[in-house]
Amino acid sequence: MLFATLLEDFMVFTRTQSAMEQRKFERYQINVPATIDCIVGRHTVHAHTKNLSAGGGLFGSSGLVKSGQRVAVQLALRNKTIVRLTGAHCQLRIYGTVVRSEPKGMAIKFSDHEIKRLNCLISRRG
Repeated sequence: MLFATLLEDFMVFTRTQSAMEQRKFERYQINVPATIDCIVGRHTVHAHTKNLSAGGGLFGSSGLVKSGQRVAVQLALRNKTIVRLTGAHCQLRIYGTVVRSEPKGMAIKFSDHEIKRLNCLISRRG
């Protein structure tokens, strides 16, 4: 639920119970711009989120990043709650690994350290 604080302006609640049973974190259907930087090779891909959770996300993109690549995902969230609390928009840089890569996008799992950092950040703001 804490991750929802950052995403509240973008959430569309269209998830199925069977999908929720398989996932550790609640997943939200949102569409925001993202930049994905490969840690090795300095390759950058412009993408958009299809869905996000505190544990990872699905990103649409015409650029390919191979499965297993470590990446840094940058999201610019324009969230009313964050702006009210801090006076600024939220720029998130989250590290993870591409777990699935397809011609139209990729699935990225955020590292355990990043998941803890996200939850800590959100709980301090809420």
